[in-house]
Amino acid sequence: MAGQRTIVEIAVDIRLRGDIMSRFSREFCHNEESLRRLSQVQYLSFHKRYILLQLFLGVLFVSASISGTMDRVAGVLCCLFGCWLLISWRQIPNFRARKLLKSCGGSFPRTTFCFGEGGVTIENDQGKTNLSYDRIIRLAADNDYDYLFVSTYGAYMLPREEGKKEETFQSFLSRKAHLEWLPVKSVFMISIRQLVKERKNTRKI
Repeated sequence: MAGQRTIVEIAVDIRLRGDIMSRFSREFCHNEESLRRLSQVQYLSFHKRYILLQLFLGVLFVSASISGTMDRVAGVLCCLFGCWLLISWRQIPNFRARKLLKSCGGSFPRTTFCFGEGGVTIENDQGKTNLSYDRIIRLAADNDYDYLFVSTYGAYMLPREEGKKEETFQSFLSRKAHLEWLPVKSVFMISIRQLVKERKNTRKI
């Protein structure tokens, strides 16, 4: 009859409402410190081989400088270069963060993230976009933030909740993205087990 909806139409309407309805929401506004932190987490997460190679070369130069096979000047220079290699891996992500800060012009819009059954709605003063869960390639977290990586060079950074609320959110997102959460660890705490887990829980682009 005219004006009446079929069961199929009602079911479709309910499904659409379920997709749109927000299960969780977060707000975040970047600053200089958070951009530097995000850049370092990104570099540590996806470029470990470069960091490890740099650390390995640093150890070689320092070892060579104290081996006694060089004269004093060459030994000192070799040691200084080795030490620089050991501590300077953060310079690349810091450079990227400074470049991003410059492009932003010091303006950091507040962004709202609404997580529904069908995906994530991301909105700020520049507009609104929808992110499907299958576009998330990795989920990572440290003590203060959750990181939703959509590429090896891009991620959304969210402030963590406390207690049960955070556990429920992470469980929901893990189920929707079909990925396990990975801890953000120091480069000096990398293990074979961790590398295997990261490989298993990183979606190919």
